[in-house]
Amino acid sequence: MKTLALVIGNANYIDQRNKLANAVNDATAMSDIFRRLGYDVINSNNCVAADFARAVRQFEEEAPDYSVGIFYYAGHGYQNAGRNYFPSIDAAFNSEIEAKQSSVELDDVINAMEDAKLRVKILILDTCRDNPFQGHERSTSNRGLAPVRAPRGTLIAYSTSPGETASDQGGGSNSIYTKALLTHIFDENIHVEEFFKRVRTTVFDLSMGKQTSWEHTSLIGSFYFNSGQLTHSQSLPYSSKAIQDESFESSGDTVDQVIEDLKSHDYYIQGPAIDKLSRIPMSMFDNDQLFILGRNILQAADGGEFKSIEIIKTLSTWLKKYTSNEENHVLNGMLFEIYFDSKGKLRKSRFKSEFLDDIYKLDSNQIYKKSFKFIQDQLLAFRDKLIYIPSIPSNSVSLNLILELATDSKTLSKSDVYKLTSLKHESNELLPIETLTEDDLVYSTYGEVKTKLKKEFCIPSNRLTLCPNIEVEDKAKIKAPWSFISK
Repeated sequence: MKTLALVIGNANYIDQRNKLANAVNDATAMSDIFRRLGYDVINSNNCVAADFARAVRQFEEEAPDYSVGIFYYAGHGYQNAGRNYFPSIDAAFNSEIEAKQSSVELDDVINAMEDAKLRVKILILDTCRDNPFQGHERSTSNRGLAPVRAPRGTLIAYSTSPGETASDQGGGSNSIYTKALLTHIFDENIHVEEFFKRVRTTVFDLSMGKQTSWEHTSLIGSFYFNSGQLTHSQSLPYSSKAIQDESFESSGDTVDQVIEDLKSHDYYIQGPAIDKLSRIPMSMFDNDQLFILGRNILQAADGGEFKSIEIIKTLSTWLKKYTSNEENHVLNGMLFEIYFDSKGKLRKSRFKSEFLDDIYKLDSNQIYKKSFKFIQDQLLAFRDKLIYIPSIPSNSVSLNLILELATDSKTLSKSDVYKLTSLKHESNELLPIETLTEDDLVYSTYGEVKTKLKKEFCIPSNRLTLCPNIEVEDKAKIKAPWSFISK
């Protein structure tokens, strides 16, 4: 369904006491994720009264062309006589009458959605931050927003229960509520009401039980924020044919022919293409072609093609030809291919991590600094799905393992085999413990477990620290799940 989102973030209120730390961060993050979901977005941050009114008017004018409308607001909010208001940053809080003159009323947005005859209307209100004159909370008076009627086909989601308050902080650079939204928006094919239930659980946990988000709904039918359409960051400096590699069509020129041959999955075609590549001058490539070339060299190497593997093994030397103005679009393509599939979406299961160590040897080389900053920027939006994201300077990851001596089922005595019973990252359990059975466990060595962890979570060897409760040698026998990822 075609979706239009109006996103407002107000933080820089004219009175220093009213300023909020994260409201604009929240709105910016939600705007980006909505765009990546394929929604059209009207975003305005730190709105004075005229800006706020103009954004609502634009939404009202454009909404009739859409089936779904979303209003997301982060900032101060207050209630007066049972009606809810969102103040612009230049609102005067000397009295509620003065404040109302520079505020947008929630009912006005709801009525605009009704008039547009939208099939689905969703309002997400990350406000209810108590008394802006004190501390880091959002809401001005009467403790939070008032409950409001949800017309048919409408869902109104509050960051906390009616009459209560919510924190502006607690989720890093986001509020607790928006952090929960950003976490679960990656969950595919989740009905909107189940989505907000998951958000509510996360908010409750992150706030240590002090905050409970709340929804009022009269939705009819189904709506899913993410039906699998979530794409890469919108800031990629390449065309769609480079990002969505499956849509590549050769123009027939020399460079495109090499790329087409590399995409053949045929060693007898890929090898001669690599030979031909060495004779093509840099001046014949455009940035898109270099990016696609990098993707497909890694693809061929991952498939076992020998000459592509040789390139990866001598990458530092081989790449120099393709470096220009401190940019290396070939390396950008290789890094992108590790994490993203041919549709430009984050890989769901198997990262192309076979040659991760070979590629990440370059991250300390100043020549390739921009490439690792490039992939970091693309992965930041997926930080709740990834354990390791490259950074400048390089960071590392620690995983805690709990090993137990396994019991022999026949003799009931302890054997010389260890069983992996827990795998945690920053207190988060990574094993699917609740559904794990003996049939899911396979025998391997501790060294093999380390290699599999590196590949499955896409962490370079020199960036991964394992902290087992029992020190064992690499050749020690281990019973561990085939997949380490907790669903």
